[in-house]
Amino acid sequence: MRGHVGTRAWLAVAIVGVCLLAISSAARAEPPTLDWARSIQSTNSVRCQDLAVDAAGGVYAVGVFTGTVDFDPGPGSHELIGSGSSLSGFAAITGGKAFVLKLDAEGAFEWVRVVDCGRGSSVGQSIALAPDGGVIAVGGFSGRAVITDDDQEVELLSEQGLYHAGDTFAVKFSAEGRIEWASMLGGVLNKSPTGLAVDAKGNSVIVGTFRETPSYGHRPDALGLRGEGTYLARLNGRGERVWEQGFERSFGHERPVVTLDDAGDIYLALAFEDSVSIGAGAQQRTYHAEGGHDTLVAKLNTDGALVWSRHVAGEYNESIRVLEFGGDSLHALGTVAGERPFPPDHPTQRFAPGGMERFSTRYLARWGRDGELESYVLIDRDGDEEAETSPANPLHILPGPRGTRFWSGSISRTVVLEPDEETNYARKRRVGHRAIGQMTADGDPLWVHAFLSPDGWGGPLALDEQGALHFVSNFREPVEFGEEWGGIRFEHAGGPFSSQDFFVARITLPTALPAEKTPEQAE
Repeated sequence: MRGHVGTRAWLAVAIVGVCLLAISSAARAEPPTLDWARSIQSTNSVRCQDLAVDAAGGVYAVGVFTGTVDFDPGPGSHELIGSGSSLSGFAAITGGKAFVLKLDAEGAFEWVRVVDCGRGSSVGQSIALAPDGGVIAVGGFSGRAVITDDDQEVELLSEQGLYHAGDTFAVKFSAEGRIEWASMLGGVLNKSPTGLAVDAKGNSVIVGTFRETPSYGHRPDALGLRGEGTYLARLNGRGERVWEQGFERSFGHERPVVTLDDAGDIYLALAFEDSVSIGAGAQQRTYHAEGGHDTLVAKLNTDGALVWSRHVAGEYNESIRVLEFGGDSLHALGTVAGERPFPPDHPTQRFAPGGMERFSTRYLARWGRDGELESYVLIDRDGDEEAETSPANPLHILPGPRGTRFWSGSISRTVVLEPDEETNYARKRRVGHRAIGQMTADGDPLWVHAFLSPDGWGGPLALDEQGALHFVSNFREPVEFGEEWGGIRFEHAGGPFSSQDFFVARITLPTALPAEKTPEQAE
């Protein structure tokens, strides 16, 4: 095993009335600067699920909305109405509509497209750039979906009729918002997409979960799948299905994720309980969970054949929530629970806190193309309870230059409450703040920006060809960017019982990174 194994206690520094945190570290970069930030607001709720940026700096967002939303963040207005009243987690409860929004390189409105299911619902889940300058989006819908642009209308109808609970849609738009193709993945199973990746030839790979539909007599689908699990499908550049495969009993507590390398090979991570099998014939591998649920990480070629697979286990639970390929390596962000040590010679790659007194923790792992584990870093999310500021708690990662990683998520700050009148005891509690940052390959922080807001998490990240970093975050409570970033403040436009809005921002990154560690410093 190359690389190192270690534990990092991140960012034990204080927020003293500012948002940009000073990093007490030998590896420190100049702080980034904010170029612009735009807020998309609703009378009820609008949630962004994913983000992509094209070569010209145009920003694409995909998600779901209810109520009335003004998709123009500038002085103009472009209002659309989504029926229904609330959103929960990653899906619309009733009447939500999926959207694909494009802003230009300065954050100005260009166009928005909607997947309308009438009295049903739809939710946009993932988005990725196509090599010809277009964009492909995937999501879930119920019954009948109608997608329109300025000149045409495309209808997708569930194979099981108007009242089928859920199918997957995939749609490609040109940079100008014209529909180039639309297709669906359906059948007797409910299929909800959770991830999308597009290769250099325009082929799409979609991953998601499936569930059996009791109202259809527990019939297997065309692949013979039953119950619940994960599906993986490949579409060609015209949106036509090339192949699809499924993994039963692999629907754990985390959504399956997928990414591609520059050759178009597929990397998949899925959580499973009990057991899961992957591959066919002599290449088939079956793994049995050692904890409550474990993770399978696998590489498949463009035909869907298994190249290698790895079983990642914790003492209790283990899951991977982000998978990205960059710098000739596969990067993963996961969560592990338990205190079982990590044995490098064990065929199962166990990640564990290694004696830290907590139930679960995040980790960052990196594999080579050949499946060899190159490094992993454990992240103590809580740190010292007496420290004013906690370590970082990343929820998204993105490979950066020279092995660095960008991340978004949260940090928490200790707040002293008013003393109790009877005991005069001043209680403390943690207040979460959304945050973004950049770290070295070893997990050392380069810079961090925390937002002065009482709730929230950093969302998806994307880099443009000029090296600027774009990020998105959903919010309920007011968000303050801090004086270093212009004192911008966004407030949720809905009433007290509505859900959330989101903002998109672009920042210019430091022009130079700290010098790499010498072998003696890395020891």
